[in-house]
Amino acid sequence: MKLTFALAMGSALALAASAPAQEATAPAAPEIVRLDPGLDALIAPGTSVEKVATGFKFIEGPMWRQGRLWFSDVGGEEIRAVTPDGKVELLVDHAGGYPNPKPGKTLGPNAMVTDKDGTILYAQQGGRNLSRLDAKLNIKPFLSTYNGKKINSPNDLVFAKDGALWFTDPPFGPMNMDPSPPLE
Repeated sequence: MKLTFALAMGSALALAASAPAQEATAPAAPEIVRLDPGLDALIAPGTSVEKVATGFKFIEGPMWRQGRLWFSDVGGEEIRAVTPDGKVELLVDHAGGYPNPKPGKTLGPNAMVTDKDGTILYAQQGGRNLSRLDAKLNIKPFLSTYNGKKINSPNDLVFAKDGALWFTDPPFGPMNMDPSPPLE
């Protein structure tokens, strides 16, 4: 079983992105492997991994917000949230910024981060943009070029201590498009 893990409020949570057909024997329970004792500051010793939701295509970008675990389903073109009681909510549909993605392509939304004004900045992998979600979850463009060149496929976002926004820009989205636009 493929699992994506997210840490939220001292608990280890797993959101199942995809699972193979039922096997004859149950797979071993996932475990937390501690390679550095510093992990104990984030995950209490003895914490177990708990599956809280399933049925997604490819999940990324977990973020704790408003008492819920927000995440992107890159393959499902959605931004969702899971409540502490396990209820899954659709927050934004068609969130990847690429019109009419072909089935099976992973062009959806990716990493998310809260900006200083409380809005959400997120990566639109297929749309080749960084976009902003306002308080009503409306999508607004934020950044599509850097130094005069089109962003390729923004993936991860983080604010540095000085407030600067850093993001990765691999070729995942354009390589996955048909036909693929040139990388800049």
